[in-house]
Amino acid sequence: MPKNIVLLPSKCEDDVRWKLHHATEDAEDLRSCNCRKKEACPLDGQCLKANVVYMAEMITDKDQDQSKFYIGSAGNTFKERYNGHKSSLNHKTKRNSTELSKWYWDEKEKGHPPEIKWSILHQTRAGYNLKNGCTLCNLERLEIARANKEKLLNKRNELKRVCPHYKKKFF
Repeated sequence: MPKNIVLLPSKCEDDVRWKLHHATEDAEDLRSCNCRKKEACPLDGQCLKANVVYMAEMITDKDQDQSKFYIGSAGNTFKERYNGHKSSLNHKTKRNSTELSKWYWDEKEKGHPPEIKWSILHQTRAGYNLKNGCTLCNLERLEIARANKEKLLNKRNELKRVCPHYKKKFF
């Protein structure tokens, strides 16, 4: 008999089959959206994706060519990060939280509240390794560096910021 074959008693084999069946069932049951109104989901039913680099496109009524972009990342789910953005867009006291909220409030005060369209640019595995750093932050930096600077709201100093995921991993 070859050394690599493992014989399982029939009861054990049934248990393994049951566990595998339910593991795949659980994976299928994972929800990608928990919005109460599915049509109001910012990402068309994909708001619970985690470890994403996202883009917000702001379009004003006055001029379609004046659209601006904001690139960000979410180490948790996109929905958690989106709720933070929603808070800064709804409360004037938080207008300086991000470049996105600064521009939004400036346009709103001019009488042109922008429409925001959200999209996911990348999804990656969570993880920080000592050799390459944080994949999520590196992808965000890459997208900021590639973007059209005239339409981008992000500041260049965001390319140099410290990875917030490093502390979660090691401290």
